Amino acid sequence: MKNTGELDVTDGTRRLLECPNGPRILAIRNRDIKRVLIGPPRDRRHLRTIMFLDNGVVLVFHQATVENLARGMISITTHPLRRAVSLKSMRIDGRKEGYAEYQLLEEEIDEDEIISRISDLLSEESQVPSSTP
Repeated sequence: MKNTGELDVTDGTRRLLECPNGPRILAIRNRDIKRVLIGPPRDRRHLRTIMFLDNGVVLVFHQATVENLARGMISITTHPLRRAVSLKSMRIDGRKEGYAEYQLLEEEIDEDEIISRISDLLSEESQVPSSTP
């Protein structure tokens, strides 16, 4: 069996392998992405975004998910006083046929609390041991 330092994987993947009981944080940057495909599967109306990472992981996002994330990002970047948003998966009854019944909807959480949670998570990620010198 290879030492994790000998594997051709990203630093984030290496940290996951070395600390399997640690935090499960996958930070994806542009440099970690090999390719992104966006389009509808055959016989479907709604788009899928498929992200191929350099480490072999493939992520598939449904159109509603990407739209919800984009809406959150746009609300922060275009509002002069907005600094953070929390989206939570919620089931919506009575949706039109073909529309996702689960949506990521904004929840009422103080922006400072959201920023604190983000900072704490990213702090945990940086504390996971890495074999990279």
